[in-house]
Amino acid sequence: MKKGAAKKKIIEVAIAMFKDKGFGNTYVNEIASKAGVSIGTLYYHFPQGKFSILKEMSLASISDYSAKLRKFGYSIDYNYDTITDALKNLILALVRMHREERDFILALQVEFLSKLAVYLKIKDQIATKEQLKTQSGLFLKPFWELLNRFPEEGLVLDGKEIQVFKLVDILIHRHTFVDDTFGTEEEFVKMMTQIVLAVLKSDYH
Repeated sequence: MKKGAAKKKIIEVAIAMFKDKGFGNTYVNEIASKAGVSIGTLYYHFPQGKFSILKEMSLASISDYSAKLRKFGYSIDYNYDTITDALKNLILALVRMHREERDFILALQVEFLSKLAVYLKIKDQIATKEQLKTQSGLFLKPFWELLNRFPEEGLVLDGKEIQVFKLVDILIHRHTFVDDTFGTEEEFVKMMTQIVLAVLKSDYH
């Protein structure tokens, strides 16, 4: 098996096993066996074992952001008449992306909340400041692209990056994990579009 293929297979197997058995009850030798690789190959790609795999999974979940957004109906290359239409499509795509990953994220969160010691052991290993910076940068990229696409709107993201990132991510998570927290999907997208546009106005403080 080629190196790239082996790494991809390990991640695929790990996702399925973490979801089925939980992070704490999954062992690296089982992952290697089911992925059809040696334990040495697994540690070659993931030196810290499960912790490295989880960190890689976290980065991989957003590294192909453009492709995932396109899968759910959004691309900066599509013909949008207004920034409002484009932003609605972007937020809808983000909601549907979160829903696709919901079961896996829930499985991990339930385990970590019930096994605090496990969570405390890995949180610093899988969520470094540099990684969070990378995640927020990728998350905000389509918002930057929209402002460049519609410069006449006079909207500003500079200086509001953290605010927009937290606002959109937190509310989408809440709506996704607590079904229909903010009404129907259509109602939520409309609400989020209005909020983001308000925050991006240059005179917003």
